[in-house]
Parts: sequence; structure tokens; C-alpha cells
Amino acid sequence: MKSQMLTFRPALYLSLFLTGACATTHNLTVHSNPEGATLTTVGTNGDLGLAPVLLIFDDSDLESSRGDDGCYRVRGIEARWRSGAVARMDPISLCHADARHHEVTLERPDEAPDLKVDLQFAHDLRAADMDAHRRAQGNRTQYSPQQTPTKPNGPPASSGPAARSR
Repeated sequence: MKSQMLTFRPALYLSLFLTGACATTHNLTVHSNPEGATLTTVGTNGDLGLAPVLLIFDDSDLESSRGDDGCYRVRGIEARWRSGAVARMDPISLCHADARHHEVTLERPDEAPDLKVDLQFAHDLRAADMDAHRRAQGNRTQYSPQQTPTKPNGPPASSGPAARSR
């Protein structure tokens, strides 16, 4: 029984590896500038969260949306900042089908009022993220091995004053 398990295990690992290697997905990271806009899908108003977000699409789902130019078209996204400023990208084109990771940035309109509100919110988000990272790092044990100084090549140097000759 044990020998059957030993031969079965490598076959299982190989099949898992090959399945993972053949996984055909496209990743889309959606950013906002400034950071922290609330992202929703156009048409369904599905809440995606605060930018940046990562969306994952299967190739089989994308294939039906491929245009004559070879680009995939996916449902658009709307960004809404704390100030009420809104930007929309609809549809989103994912070109370079051989690339598996795509990024887009929704830019806050220049003419929208209260830019300071959005910049402050982005600053607060970044500060909270850095604070959480610091706390997580503080819970880790830091290890620094003692370093042994190396001995210099050549004869040892005298540690006292030089001898005088008479």
C-alpha cells in the first residue's frame, strides 16, 4: 500500500503542476489617481472596493468579447472619489493577449472640485497601510547572525607605540 502511495504522489503533483501551468486567466489591476476611489462595475453597480483592485478573468469568458483588433473588451468600471468626482472607463480593452497581466488607471477629472479632500483620503489610506505593515513586521522575530571579524592578512600590527632606536 505504501509503495502505491509513493508512486501515486509524484503523478498527482505532476498533474497539479500541469493543470496550473495551463491555467489561462488574465489579471486586470485597476488603479485610481489619486488612490482610494470606490470602484463599481458599469451597468450593474457591483461594488469592487477601494482602488487598487485585482480582477481575474478566464480566457474562456473573454474569448466571446474579442474584437477584430485582437483585444478583449470587458465591462467598464466607474471610480468615485470622496469629493464626489467621477471617472468612467467603458468598455475596458485588454490588448496584447499574450500578456496575462493588464493595468488601467482611472484619472480624477481635473475640473472636479475638492481635490484636497481626495488627496487627504489617499494620504490617510497610505498611512494606515504603512502602519499595518509596521505592526505586522513588529510581530516577526528579527534574526541577525553575529558576524565574526576576519583577521587581516600579513603580520600582526603592534598595538603599542613604536620602539625608538638609540
